[in-house]
Parts: sequence; structure tokens; C-alpha cells
Amino acid sequence: MEILKIKTSPDINGKIKQIQPFIFRHAVPFLLYVIITLLMICTPIEFDLAGRYIGHGEVVFWSNYFWWFDYSATSLLTNPLHNTHLFFPLGLDMYDGIFPFMLFIPITHLLGSVASYNIYVLSSFFLAAYGMYLLMDYLLKDPYVAFVSGLIFAFCPFHFGAAFGHLHTFSIMWIPFFVFFFLKMNKEPTHPYILLSGVFFAINALTSWTVAAMLSIFVIIYYILNYRPLLTKRGFVNVATFGIVSLIIMSPGLYLMLVNYMYNEHMVKSLYSFIYYSADLLGFVTPSPIHPFFGEVSRSIYSQFTGNYSENIVFMGYSAIVLALISLISCRKTKIVRLFTISLFVFLILSLGPVLHIDGLWKYTEQNLTFMLPGVITAYLPFLNMIRVPSRYDIMVMFCLAILAAYGIKSLLTRYNIKGSGKALICVTLSLIVLFEFAGVIPTQAVKPTPEFYYNISQDGDYSIVDVPICRIGTPYGGETMMRYYEYQKVHNKKMFGGYWSRIDPAYTQIIQPDPVVGYLYSGTEDIYTNSEIDPKIYLKNNYNVEYIVLHTALLQDETLNRYIQYLGDSYYIDNSVSSDPLIIYSTNTSNKLNISEGSTRRFNPVVWLGDGW
Repeated sequence: MEILKIKTSPDINGKIKQIQPFIFRHAVPFLLYVIITLLMICTPIEFDLAGRYIGHGEVVFWSNYFWWFDYSATSLLTNPLHNTHLFFPLGLDMYDGIFPFMLFIPITHLLGSVASYNIYVLSSFFLAAYGMYLLMDYLLKDPYVAFVSGLIFAFCPFHFGAAFGHLHTFSIMWIPFFVFFFLKMNKEPTHPYILLSGVFFAINALTSWTVAAMLSIFVIIYYILNYRPLLTKRGFVNVATFGIVSLIIMSPGLYLMLVNYMYNEHMVKSLYSFIYYSADLLGFVTPSPIHPFFGEVSRSIYSQFTGNYSENIVFMGYSAIVLALISLISCRKTKIVRLFTISLFVFLILSLGPVLHIDGLWKYTEQNLTFMLPGVITAYLPFLNMIRVPSRYDIMVMFCLAILAAYGIKSLLTRYNIKGSGKALICVTLSLIVLFEFAGVIPTQAVKPTPEFYYNISQDGDYSIVDVPICRIGTPYGGETMMRYYEYQKVHNKKMFGGYWSRIDPAYTQIIQPDPVVGYLYSGTEDIYTNSEIDPKIYLKNNYNVEYIVLHTALLQDETLNRYIQYLGDSYYIDNSVSSDPLIIYSTNTSNKLNISEGSTRRFNPVVWLGDGW
């Protein structure tokens, strides 16, 4: 036994010594980032993993897509990249956010789409921080400085604003992982690094084409400054291999995006949209309007800006700016600092959009003069013109700023020969300052209750339903219908007419509007031409396999509701199970036997709906 002990002890001790550096170098920082995320995001809000969304409005939109990928892959066993259950019968190509929706199928299946979405939001913070930590630890070989850099990037105010409900802009976590392997690929062009560079570029693209476009600009900047390797056969082959790997992995989503881009003229927005959603120059130095202490003061300034909080919160942080300036002075001859300095200014200019905005103004003097900026070309360049919100380039502004700030910290520590506990204390202090400057309170939204009717039909089979008013973006109740119907669909699992996607809505309208029955239900116009030979319920059943037409009385004016009842007839069910959304339900099949919730009744009598004044 003693001999055995002597032989095995060195092996065990050796393994422990190998594990300890990894734990302190990686596991501890990662765990700290997770804890900081929970403290920064969840502590100030009413947090309920499965009952409340982090964010508001469009969070239901994205949560529905988490549900769709799980439902199509596990229940329908169909291709989730074409959503047959929205904008029926046209459907919707799913080319944005493919990677997270696919990755989270197990979580969605086990915990539900609300919890899945919330976990994804939180992961975008701690993964972004850890990715930046890996990158800066590689560049500076200093985990303390790298840790601060991770906080600057992950918890930047734009990330908080995007987390209001824009998945394709708060999904910033894969950016540093790509840049990490991309830089390693160019410094040590081995097959694993080339492969991983292509994989992580594709992951960014399949998560957000907006981010992919920005990274493409970064790659172009890099090779303009470092073009010599491209002139060699090996260098050209390495870059070509990286590109081919990326294209192969992202080809399913890229194909769908290109098809929609080529054949849907509504994929590109007007020049005014680019102007309206540009960053304001004053915003870069004005604390976030959702800051728990400075927010009240900042909101009076942000109220003058164009756009909204999800897009125009571009505060860079005073400490990060000072640290970046220090790096520009002390490390200006460093090649990597020059790269990220140039990149920062390129993305900063692009974020300002086509014309200069200062304190909400972009037209100056009595003659309405404007200061044109280079960003105007993005409104006309293919693919870049799909980024209709120039302020989103702030993602890369903050990425570059976090790197420059890290070099600034490193130069100060080196100049004053600060090591050990002194360095740790300074980095902890800077971390607290950064977190205080960037703190924000993200709004939350409770999950809408679902009427009993939708539970009752959840196992009825494969058919479509018509919810009226049909969900349409830009209409008075567009956002409200989306927040309700998208939630209900996750219960009833049926195809529905309409949807909430600005790039598809106009094309869908052109298809639906001419239909003699669906067109009327879709538009709700007062002038109604009806063919006496057409029974709307029979027509919808025979042509679209519609089983139920549901009138949402809380979302319809009395006059409009009365017209719909006169049009559809006086035989219907009523479901009052959810007081905020009472339903009038028409069945297109007389054999249907609805089990309406308690307190509701079945009606077969004409009803007169009295408007205001009675």
C-alpha cells in the first residue's frame, strides 16, 4: 500500500497542478461574469424566469421563434427554416437568428420559450464578457486587465438598450471569439485556427447578419493594413479556406437571405430610415437614460434624439474613453492598437449615419443645411443597406474601445511598475467604476394570459385559424396583436394569418388583399363588397382549411366589430376566460364541439352592439 501510494501520488499532484492554472485563468473569471450578469441584469428588475420577459414588446416576437424551432423540429419533424405558421399561407423564411434558435431547442423543449429567451439574454452578457477576456488575455497575457476589458464590452449601454427586445443586435457574444481565432489564424496559420475562424464567423452570421456585415468590414480593414500575407500563395490559400468554411456553414441561412433580398424590394428601407436611426454625437458622452441614478437627467437629453432607446443609447463611458486615449498616446506605434484605433473611427463614423446629428438636430440654419457623412453610402451598398439602423455600428465601436482601454490600463501598470496586489486592486476599482457608469435597468414584461379556447384546440389537428384584427405591423393594434397572438400560438400550435415583420408585411398584403374574404378581414375597411353567393365561413374552410374565426372584442372598435358580426353571422361562441381579451368565436365546421372555459356561454342569437352615446 505504501509503495502504491508513492507511485500514484506524483501523478495526482501533477494533474492538480495542471488543473489549478486553468481554474484560476478561466473557470473563475467565467463564474464571476455569470454572477455579475445576474447582479446587473436581474437584481434591479422583477425577475421571473418563465413568467416575465427581460425586455418588452418584440421579446414575444423572438420568443415565438424559439418555440417554432422547437415545435417544428420535435413535433412536426419539418424544416424550421421556413415558418409555415406565420403569414399563412405565404410563410416566413427564418434566416436571422438561426444559430441560437437551433442551439436552444433542448432548453426550449424542457423549460419553455419564455425561460429559453431569458436565459439567452443573460448568456449574451456573460459570454460576451468571457469572449473578450479570452481575446485580451491572448493579446496582453494579463488576466486582470483582460477581465476589465470584458466588462467594458459586455455591459456597454448599447447592449442594455438592445436587450429591450432586439435579438439580432444584443447577440454580441460571438464577436470576440471570432476575432480571437481570426488574429491567431493570421499570426499562426494552422488548420485548427483557420477552421475555427470560419466556424465563428459563420456562427456570428447565423446569429445576426447585422453583426456579420460589421465583421466583414473589420476583416477588410485588417487586410488593408496587413495585405502582404495575401500576396503569398500560402496566405491567399489560408484566407480562401477561411472564407469557404464560413460560406459552407452559413449557406442555408445565406441562401434564404439572398433570395429574400433579391426578390423582396421591402428588405431595404428608405434613406429617411437611415437618417432617423442614426447615432447622435451627444449620445456618446451622455450617460444612459436607463441608468438607475443618472437616468432622470439623461432622459431629458435623450428625448431630443431621433430613434428609440433600443437604438440610440451609445454612451461610451468616461473611464473607457480616458483609458483608450491613454493607449493612443502610449501605444500608438503598436500594430494591433493602430488596427483597432482605425476600426473604432470607421465604425464611429458609420454609426453617425448619413448626416450629422447633434442633440436631435440634423438640419441647421434657416436653410435646413445638413452635414453629409460617409455613412450615407451604406444606404446604397448591397447588404449594408439592410442595416437600416446606423447606430448599431456602436457594437463595434464599443468592441474596439474595450480593446484600446485594456491597452491603456496595461501601459499605466507597466509605466508605474505596478504588480501583484496593487494591480489587482486597480483592476477591481476600474471594474467597479465601469459597472457603475454602465449600469442600467432593463424593463420587463409579463407573459400575456392565454384564453381557454386556445388550450382547448391545441390537440385538434393541423389547420389554420383567423384572429381578427389580423396581426399587422404599423396598425393601431399591431404591437398588441403580436404580443397576444404570438403568445397564444405557442399554446394552440395552429397556422395563423398575418404576422409582425416589417420586411414581409407589404409583400404579404399584396397577396392577401385581393382575396374576397381574407382581404376584408385583413383590412377591416368600412366599405365592404360581398358576393351573396359566398359564405365566408365555407369559403375559408374550403380554401384555407380554417377551422375558427376569432374576433378579439377588446381590440376592435364597436362599429368595426358590429360589421364583422353582420358579415360572419349570428352563430358563435363567447370565451370570457381572460377578461383583458374576451373572444367571439366562429366555427367553420358545424360538427365542432367547443369546451369553452367556465363562465362562458354558447350563443346562437343575433346581438346588437351598441356604440358610444347609448
